[in-house]
Amino acid sequence: MKKLLLTLLVLLVGCVSLPTPHDTVKSVVKVVIYANKDNMVLSTGTGAVVNDHCIVSATHVFHGEDAHAEFSTNNGKTFPVTYGLGDDSTDIAVACTDKHIGVPWVTFATHDPDQWSPVYTIGFPLGENWVKTEGEWQDKTVVTVLTAPGNSGGPVFTADGVYIGFVDSIDIYQNMAFTHMTNIVKYADIKAMLTALKQPYKEQK
Repeated sequence: MKKLLLTLLVLLVGCVSLPTPHDTVKSVVKVVIYANKDNMVLSTGTGAVVNDHCIVSATHVFHGEDAHAEFSTNNGKTFPVTYGLGDDSTDIAVACTDKHIGVPWVTFATHDPDQWSPVYTIGFPLGENWVKTEGEWQDKTVVTVLTAPGNSGGPVFTADGVYIGFVDSIDIYQNMAFTHMTNIVKYADIKAMLTALKQPYKEQK
């Protein structure tokens, strides 16, 4: 079933190709949550590197005090999450490591794209690695980009590689299918939280 869905995904998005800046994928991370008791994988998600020690993802990806998390970069390095903060009201999680991540930071938007502008996300739907799907910015917090469980927290970029937010609500977890309409948490709220935590980030010029 999973392979069939991935085949459908490739057929739907394979005929269109947006430019992906060379460094964009380097700023995307896979987030894995483990149970403290037996180290069993509880969930996976996606995140974006915002500075030398921190990523941003969705709070609902994480499992609180009974679990621990790590994230992996595109160059094969894995980092334990050693500190951070999640806000349930916005679903924004800032997860940090004591180690130096050493990959490019995402570049935050300063304004919304034009309606129906092309956008894309990179993530880990249904356990697959580094899947890029494309669509359009609709309005406010809605994009038409194919997503599935595992994409939560994944960055949404403009065609120029500017970070406009992350994948938030995917309404069809129960049947493990891809959805075309996806809500995102926008860049302004994420920047506000990073500023409150005194965490640096890079912004579009």
